[in-house]
Amino acid sequence: ATSSKELFDGVTIENGSYNPPQDSYGQGVALYEWDATFTNCTFKNNGLFACSSLFLVCGGAIGAQGGTLRIYDCTFDDNSVHSAGANVKSLGGAVGATGATVIIEGSQFNRNYVQMAHSAQYGGGALGFSNCPSIDIVRTLFTTNYSRTGQGTLQYPTDGKITAPCGGTVYAANSVIRICDSVLKGGWNNSSQTSDPRFGRGGTMYFSSGSTAIVERVAFYGCGNSGFEDSSSCAKNSFGSIDVHGAKTLLKLYNVLVADTGFGHVLGNNGGTIDVRNCTFANSSARGILPGCGFVQVSGFTTFRNSIVWGMAGGFEYESNGGEVDIAYCLNQDGADAENQVICTDPMLYSAGSALEYRPAKGSPCIGAGDPTLWTRDDIDLAGNRRRIGGVDLGCYQSERKGFRVIVR
Repeated sequence: ATSSKELFDGVTIENGSYNPPQDSYGQGVALYEWDATFTNCTFKNNGLFACSSLFLVCGGAIGAQGGTLRIYDCTFDDNSVHSAGANVKSLGGAVGATGATVIIEGSQFNRNYVQMAHSAQYGGGALGFSNCPSIDIVRTLFTTNYSRTGQGTLQYPTDGKITAPCGGTVYAANSVIRICDSVLKGGWNNSSQTSDPRFGRGGTMYFSSGSTAIVERVAFYGCGNSGFEDSSSCAKNSFGSIDVHGAKTLLKLYNVLVADTGFGHVLGNNGGTIDVRNCTFANSSARGILPGCGFVQVSGFTTFRNSIVWGMAGGFEYESNGGEVDIAYCLNQDGADAENQVICTDPMLYSAGSALEYRPAKGSPCIGAGDPTLWTRDDIDLAGNRRRIGGVDLGCYQSERKGFRVIVR
């Protein structure tokens, strides 16, 4: 539909697909300059047969060109954009948009993906955006979304610095995007470089081409696990990382938890600017071609403040042969730096019940060790607790410390 305004409520759209001879939008729903709102809708198994030529296919379930797209309390299961033998430029396995304003709240994205026979442009297993002026994603759950080259246990071998698809869960190029109060579980991408694995393609998220991205109060769990045997080429070349590319690309990670990453590094910078504030990187495994390191930077500028990096099988910093890395008021497993308030000791993190929270336990050296000037009284942590309660802690959680009462008679 074109140039219209419409509300979809309680609609189920499934098994939609078509094979256009040109760039196209939406295998389930195509929107051109629409003001469209979807509430309580279900999108399932759309986009099974994308075109086999090198065209842009935007959105396995919903594709939007311009306009405004609002999605509230919807579910997206098993939607995809993938090639049927040759290649496509895949943008968003579930939702894709170019030049549109997008709002997504209270929704779920499960097992959506983009797949290419060889390397091509774009990506975003669940969400893919290009040239979008405003994207706001709130209270949303992502589970096992991915982007990949090859099929089955195989990965199409890639060399050089430009490979795709990128972003196992989210891809954004030349866009302004905010993701908050959300959870990502198990996303992955295998578009790695066999010649130089430092150039990450975003196992979970990939921001490029001058994007501004704010990721706050988001938890990442178990990313990088493709589900295939470790010895397969697909698994060995998988990543669970958050990656930035491009000189004008900015990423802010605030109150973020990244835990139990299965393959590859956690955070990568290739020419951009990254601001890491009160984040926790905990427990990655020594698997993949960049086994379990917390951070890798090819070029650019990255700042770490009030953060914890502990339990990385490959250490905190794999290699930073370009740009600058500024670390202060942190707990760094690779070593202490007293001049910059960096400590290196067991952070004493714990999780309550079955939740993977990685909170500072009583007596943790992280309690009160942060720089309090970074936050105001109204700022909150990953759990929604205020930050400045008797001093700012390191990591994504503020400890719950009880104060004392003053009684005036």
